[in-house]
Amino acid sequence: MATGRRRPSPIWPTSARPLSSPGSGCCACPNCAMAARLLVGRRIACRLEREAIGRPERKCGKKTETNGKIPLSFLTYLLPCCSFHPVFMARQVLVTVQCAGKALAPGQDFTALVLHQTLFDHHALALTVPFDSVEGSQAAFLTKTPGQLLGQPVSVTIVPDHAFELDKGPGFNFKGVITELGTSKDSDLQSNLAVQGYSSSCLLVSGVQKRTFRQQTLQAIFSQVLAPYPENLLTRQLRPRHAAPLPYVVQYQESNFAFLSRLATEYAEWFYYDGTSLQLGPPAAGAEQDFVADGVHNTFHLGLALNATKVKFYEYNYQQHQHYAATTQGQAVPALPA
Repeated sequence: MATGRRRPSPIWPTSARPLSSPGSGCCACPNCAMAARLLVGRRIACRLEREAIGRPERKCGKKTETNGKIPLSFLTYLLPCCSFHPVFMARQVLVTVQCAGKALAPGQDFTALVLHQTLFDHHALALTVPFDSVEGSQAAFLTKTPGQLLGQPVSVTIVPDHAFELDKGPGFNFKGVITELGTSKDSDLQSNLAVQGYSSSCLLVSGVQKRTFRQQTLQAIFSQVLAPYPENLLTRQLRPRHAAPLPYVVQYQESNFAFLSRLATEYAEWFYYDGTSLQLGPPAAGAEQDFVADGVHNTFHLGLALNATKVKFYEYNYQQHQHYAATTQGQAVPALPA
């Protein structure tokens, strides 16, 4: 709690100290409309929200008593005249992007990187690189880049920047294949190279197949389907819980990825890409991490939708010689106003 007496100066991170200091005649409380800026070429912008009820507040070096509820919102580190809760800030990281074992752009010169990961589908990577960094300043169009990048393995490594004392924790790795290249120009008239890639699991979407498997286990079926794909390109870990042989399994007009996904679902097996390898079966023991639903790092959406489709379902149980049929119920939609 803030008082009329100035508190001792806190210990600031070695790589970030505020420009203003105790005794400089100005503070970083919200009434001064001033946020502390940070040195050493880095800025840490953080938002802190708290409520003060009937607490004394320092205003431009003078003590002012407040009555009622006052929301305080301000940026980055506060000067010692204000009390505050722990500050949550963006994590400072170092990113390395390599293609075919070499840096994709000299000096890691890229302007944007988006990695979209979903549990039951392929991971997508979008990367924006200045055109001159890859093709050279004299190139008029894509000449050498397609042969160097298209179809090549790409890896992304994200590790904490240990120059900041608050950045602790493990790093992150992603491996995939570059599948698409394009050019673009932004509002600053700078030409860019747009690189699109997917996780190595996208190799399993290579046409449709028709085949059958008799008296084989899940692991044997997965191994046979994945056999044509080199393990150094599509790393896999097959540890299914279901070990009994399956009497009869059919892959009919399905891609290998769709077939394996359906088969894993039917037998309640985990089947996913973890960023570096394809996984079948439960995660390894000890790999679980606590997930805190704090409303900041997670979102949730629940909704209903109206589709202009009428579906009829039919199924036959050959073991019990039973037929099942169902039809979706229609819903009347009022006419549009004239």
